[in-house]
Amino acid sequence: MSFIFTDCKDETTTPEEIQAIVDDLFPLVEGREIVYGEGTLLFNGTQTPIPNSEMGFNSSWKIGANVPSNPVVIYDTTNIPALGVTSTREFYIQKDAATGNFDFLTNLGFLFRSQKIYNTPGDSTSGFKSDSLVWIGLSKSSEGVGREWEAFSSIYNSAALGGDIRFEIVGMFERESLTIAGTNYNTYKLTATRNIYLGNSTVASSTGTTAILWLAADVGPVKIILIGDDESHGKSQTMTSKNF
Repeated sequence: MSFIFTDCKDETTTPEEIQAIVDDLFPLVEGREIVYGEGTLLFNGTQTPIPNSEMGFNSSWKIGANVPSNPVVIYDTTNIPALGVTSTREFYIQKDAATGNFDFLTNLGFLFRSQKIYNTPGDSTSGFKSDSLVWIGLSKSSEGVGREWEAFSSIYNSAALGGDIRFEIVGMFERESLTIAGTNYNTYKLTATRNIYLGNSTVASSTGTTAILWLAADVGPVKIILIGDDESHGKSQTMTSKNF
């Protein structure tokens, strides 16, 4: 008779440990401004540049007041003299100081209009659903690199498709090195993707990228691609200077 001695350690498979991102990907310091002197407008719903929109392109993101527990406003200004474009808009960010995660306030108005999502499901006389502002968990440092997370998910009744749909936004970080304004950055490339599912289906009937941001530690977004929809153009822009 022979005896076989084996290692008695537990062979149970354990989930892979998440390596959270510890870098500060967008320090929300009041008064900081990033200037994007290279860029272009994009045709609606695409990443295709609009001809001549790169001529004189100038955009900036400036951080407004940062009062703890309140959202932080970002002033997004775009000027393109060649096309007579001058616009300023505001968007809002909430940051979790413990995790570094960011929530962005997003307007789902186009989704409600395009999918005919009404205040009273199926009743067009009730008007398009009015509560279109939602917080999206767009940047989750706590999920680390290479892991997809759910930034937003909700079920709506679509009169355009004749039933319930689930609208979802997911995000994921990758690493990518870029040379921006003469400086090398090992950035965190954040890609946001939207999906629409019909009924209880687990296969998206419609999918597409909505935004790509290259975030540099202790700086913020050094390159941005924001993809528009059928009602508005997008833009692509690269940092050329900053005031810090």
